[in-house]
Amino acid sequence: MHNGDDTAFYLERGFRVVAVEANPDLCEQNRTRFEARISRGDLTILNKAIHWNRGTNVDFYISATNLEWSSLAEHRKEPAAHGLQRRKKISVETITLCQLYEMSGVPHYIKCDIEGAEEIFCRQLLQETKIPDFVSVELARDLRSAALLLCCGYDRFQLVNQAKVRRFASTKSFVSSPYGSGTATTTGYSSGEFGFDLDPGRWLSFDEMAYRFLKFIDLKRSDPDMAMDNWFDLHATRSRSTTPPDDRA
Repeated sequence: MHNGDDTAFYLERGFRVVAVEANPDLCEQNRTRFEARISRGDLTILNKAIHWNRGTNVDFYISATNLEWSSLAEHRKEPAAHGLQRRKKISVETITLCQLYEMSGVPHYIKCDIEGAEEIFCRQLLQETKIPDFVSVELARDLRSAALLLCCGYDRFQLVNQAKVRRFASTKSFVSSPYGSGTATTTGYSSGEFGFDLDPGRWLSFDEMAYRFLKFIDLKRSDPDMAMDNWFDLHATRSRSTTPPDDRA
């Protein structure tokens, strides 16, 4: 959930949201920020960490450099110059994807950006017989999560440049979206549009997506100055899900 800006966007687009956040301080801040929406039943905040096993406790490392870098992985993204003294270790209760299904059913969309633990989510999704219409994960260095989503049954993919989303944060008007009309705001901490609001002409096959991503990785390794500060969210869906419900036969 982080600071709640993505949650605010989803609520503005008319959705009910279940948000998972391991950092208790961020959970408390968001409970204050969204007090009215929680009271209305539009939002549920869970102070837990997605993990392999339910109901256990795991170590979670809160970054003092950037709260977005907080992670289950002790060394995740933390600049070497700061060392581990810049991380605060806490214990947090775990939750599984299966538990989330049991609580709220199969969602229309899941966004997963849990700093290096995306594979945990993808492997759990692979075990489910029902999957969301849309899902997105952070894609940073390799295609392992993408390959798992392919195995789940997703066959259409879209790469969204997160650096671009953040640098061109704005309030956008939606007129003809299946999600309804209205406005929604992206900020420097937002991930942007999802589902039917994404450009329908940009969905790719797995091979096309992988080719583009690997070309980017090759450039990033051979000439880092040409690919600075770029990272992607990978959105996935199935061919039959790319057509809005009212347009389906």
